[in-house]
Amino acid sequence: MSGTMEARGILELVDLTLLDRSASEEDIASLCRVANEQGTAAVCVFPEHAQSVRRHLEEGISVAVVAGGFPEGDESPEDVSLAIAEAVSSGADEIDCVLEPRDTGDFPGQEELAKLIAMREASSGLVLKVIVGQSQGWPSRRGRTSSRHARESAAPAQTSMPRYWRTR
Repeated sequence: MSGTMEARGILELVDLTLLDRSASEEDIASLCRVANEQGTAAVCVFPEHAQSVRRHLEEGISVAVVAGGFPEGDESPEDVSLAIAEAVSSGADEIDCVLEPRDTGDFPGQEELAKLIAMREASSGLVLKVIVGQSQGWPSRRGRTSSRHARESAAPAQTSMPRYWRTR
């Protein structure tokens, strides 16, 4: 293997995203046409658009739904659970959440671990993608600890860079 990836392999890892609560049916249909033509991994939307996306997508392309304070994950574990339950009931195949860093010396700590556990439990076995927000100058030790917490809770973690860990 040469270590390079063909375009087809890259597209199979890409989520096309439309995070616009006022998106029209045509906006959604247009995005889904591109996803269908290119064979992307998923189309990512807010819960209220999940059913519309499902109608327009071909078999094999997932519906990813954002939940839990997207784009900033500052809710309590209970609020995160409710938001994820809404996303699951909207017809999601995958759930995308944010774990937002706090500017305190104890980040990440038990609060973040509780949120990650709530995310995993509420996602009902669906693919769960956790995006760990990273502000400029945020120490890498905190990022490593957040990723460790995510692994401990069985939730994949993602930094603000475009990397995904997909698990079921």
